[in-house]
Amino acid sequence: LSPAQFYRGVDGAPGHVAAHLDVLRPREMGQIIDSVRAQRYALLLGPSGCGKSVLLWRAARDAVLGARIVRVRSVETVEQVDLLIRHVRLLRPSPTAPVVVAADNLGRPGMGAWPVAVDALREIPALTLIAACRAEDFHPGLVRGGARIIELRLDEQTAHRLGERVAATGVPLRMAATEAHRRSDGQLMEFLALLTTGQRLEQILAEQAAGLRQPGRELQRAAARLLLAAHSAGLTLAADRLGDALAPAGPVD
Repeated sequence: LSPAQFYRGVDGAPGHVAAHLDVLRPREMGQIIDSVRAQRYALLLGPSGCGKSVLLWRAARDAVLGARIVRVRSVETVEQVDLLIRHVRLLRPSPTAPVVVAADNLGRPGMGAWPVAVDALREIPALTLIAACRAEDFHPGLVRGGARIIELRLDEQTAHRLGERVAATGVPLRMAATEAHRRSDGQLMEFLALLTTGQRLEQILAEQAAGLRQPGRELQRAAARLLLAAHSAGLTLAADRLGDALAPAGPVD
């Protein structure tokens, strides 16, 4: 991804941190470091678009110096829990060779057995848990054994740093960073929408949705329906499967 594409909004991944696309959030990083030292489990919480995933991977890399990272993509069954525990134990965590287990999208269908995994992982010394969850998917079982919940809100210092970074990519700014932050209610994607378009995210999405009603956009409407249904159910939809579903007589070019 180019920096301009990244700042328009994407699902955060470890590669975005490795490519130095993210902006350091000192307040939340300090809270994460304090919580992993005290409780060995930090849970990032906030609505979609608040920057949880990117901060999660930044924290997984930087919060525990010298740690090896295990990225949990899915843990739905007891069998998967057993495989995860076995893998972590084979890494032989120790004070001089710690391990961080990082998991995103808690509360979604693919992470249904996370509370069971936490019970077993907490018994392993020199191991830290860092995870992220959308506010609407949170339930108390996700913090079994005790975790510090860190609610993400964009602070003014980070907003100004982010504004400078976006401007450096060549994206025209439609609103000053101070004003965009004041109107964003601390939400990262709302701030970026105001900063780069001068409009609230809800207004931008409403205009895009209205545009799908135009003649000749039937295929795009069908694709949007399938993707939104999959997202609402907590599922992923591969591009080739999407093409097959939309093509009545073969794949779509």
